[in-house]
Parts: sequence; C-alpha cells; structure tokens
Amino acid sequence: WQEIEASTDAFVGYFERFTDEAREVLLGRSAGDEQDNYAVVLEGRHFRPPDQQQWVSARSAAGRQLESQAMMRCPGDETAQPCHP
Repeated sequence: WQEIEASTDAFVGYFERFTDEAREVLLGRSAGDEQDNYAVVLEGRHFRPPDQQQWVSARSAAGRQLESQAMMRCPGDETAQPCHP
C-alpha cells in the first residue's frame, strides 16, 4: 500500500476483511435465510487503518469514522473506489 500511495494520487483509506461466516454467506454457501445472512455479513465486516494492526467492526464508531475519513480525502466530487488485489 505504501508503494501505491508513493507512486500515484491513490491512497489506502483502510483494509477490509470479513469473518469466515460472513465470507461463506457472500460466496453463496450459507443455508441461512436472507435476513439472517444479511445480519451475518453486517456483523462480519471489519476495517483497519493501514498503519495499525487492530481490526474494528465496520458498524462501530471507529469503523464508520475510517470510512468517512477515506471519503473526505477524495478530491472534489470524486468517490473513493475499492481496490480488490
């Protein structure tokens, strides 16, 4: 991520991961009903800043703040875009 930021205007706002259970839902391998699966994905989504090791729930105040800060770093009316390596 540091090489990306050093060589372009791009930046890494946060890393994102999902719990194993949420991943199974996203891959369509869960037998749960739609509402339960939605809750599993919401609860199983985590963020962490690039310079830290601790993951936080995307739904937590810290997670929402990371997402908001990434959006505010975008120039003009641009929207932050995910990068899936």
